[in-house]
Amino acid sequence: MLRGKEAWFEITLSYLSDLESLFEETSGLWTYKLRQIKDEGLQLTQEEQDEYFGDYRYDEMVLLRETLPKIMKNSLVSNIYAFVEANFQDFCTQVNDIKGTTSKPQTDNLEGYKNFLIKNLDLENLMEIEEWNLLNALRVVRNRIMHSNGKVDFENKYHENAIKVINETEFLSIDEFGEIIVDDIFIDNALTFSKRILRNINKQFNLLEEK
Repeated sequence: MLRGKEAWFEITLSYLSDLESLFEETSGLWTYKLRQIKDEGLQLTQEEQDEYFGDYRYDEMVLLRETLPKIMKNSLVSNIYAFVEANFQDFCTQVNDIKGTTSKPQTDNLEGYKNFLIKNLDLENLMEIEEWNLLNALRVVRNRIMHSNGKVDFENKYHENAIKVINETEFLSIDEFGEIIVDDIFIDNALTFSKRILRNINKQFNLLEEK
């Protein structure tokens, strides 16, 4: 059983669990509605099915199968990233409070906070490279969502790094129109890895407090 500060930190992390529940429940609801539409259509004659699926229910099916999941996943990417970055920043502030210093991360973003915490909390050997790579990919996708509506421009040199990171990250891809495709598994991994990383940081922070 978790006690004290670790238990309190789990309350903080419950936000990510809430996002996970939202993702699962909403995705399940859309899948159920699509199945209902399909089952209803299969009760019709072939001629009626052509009109039912190709006209009457087409827009609704696209909404449930493509549009809403895309909006949901883009929102989750932004929310997960914002939560992780805010917690990283809080840990940096608390480290300075404990040490009685005023040093700052070199850059005011996730990468800067990460490097600051690695240096001050001896995190380097606790974090898997896969976890850091996923956080970096999360940052890249979030930035493209915020600044270019979830798309990359193949002709824009400033998008070259984003394209490289996305192409090298499992469960992320880019379609022919530059749209970033986020697989459900990427969201699952982002939630899992974010919890693990933050728990490790919190554990090291508690050790620092006890010194």
